[in-house]
Amino acid sequence: MKVAILISGHLRNLHEIIDNLYCNLLDPIKSEKNYYLNIYIHTWDNNFTCDKTFNHDNNYENIKIDEEYLTNLFKSKNIILKKIIIENQENIKNKINLNDYLKNNTKEKSIHNNFDNDYVQDLTKKLFFQFYGHYKVLEMCDLDCDFIIKTRPDMIYEKFDIKLFEQNLFFPNSHQKKGCNINQLFFGGKTEYMISILKYFENCIYNKINFELINKYHATDINFNQIFRYYIINVLNYKQILFFTDYNPKIYRNKNKIVKVK
Repeated sequence: MKVAILISGHLRNLHEIIDNLYCNLLDPIKSEKNYYLNIYIHTWDNNFTCDKTFNHDNNYENIKIDEEYLTNLFKSKNIILKKIIIENQENIKNKINLNDYLKNNTKEKSIHNNFDNDYVQDLTKKLFFQFYGHYKVLEMCDLDCDFIIKTRPDMIYEKFDIKLFEQNLFFPNSHQKKGCNINQLFFGGKTEYMISILKYFENCIYNKINFELINKYHATDINFNQIFRYYIINVLNYKQILFFTDYNPKIYRNKNKIVKVK
């Protein structure tokens, strides 16, 4: 079994929890007979998000993030990375004219029943970059694998449940918001299904935003998280193969703030 671990997002305090990543996620997989791991990372050169809505920057160190830092961090635990991409958010924002994208695509739209455009633009930008990370880390992945697990640098794990490899597709049974949302922090599945899911960014969000699909979900709501669930279940028609598991990694802000995803 060839397994690809795709990690995307700001590094946060990964240096404080890399032992946990190794002992509870990576080692249980590679210790299985005939299981092979490749790890891919897409991250940003700045550890701060500066978003206005859910700004957790005071939890993180302002670390200089480059390929040498990242390689040495993983090497200290004898973890070899297959591929690394480190980008600058401002450069990406300017390259794709994100300000125009937000201005043009959030008019008269809402998130959480809130039509305040500053709020909608700020949260849309945050989610845009999260799903951009999904897209970029898939783009760099060698797809000759049997199974893909998508996660983030700030996840803290209990010992991974190997039985999840028996599923076509799994998501944690958390953050569902009474059936309108899905936990996109940590999930996995067979490669053919994961490719389709991780192409959500380019199929729905990026370039010419797919309002034909979005408006089928809701006339005004542009919450990319909730549309992500709609995309998986109603567009890809994966409801029958979707398994919700009690395996639910937590979010690590710092040693005093570990958040259970509910």
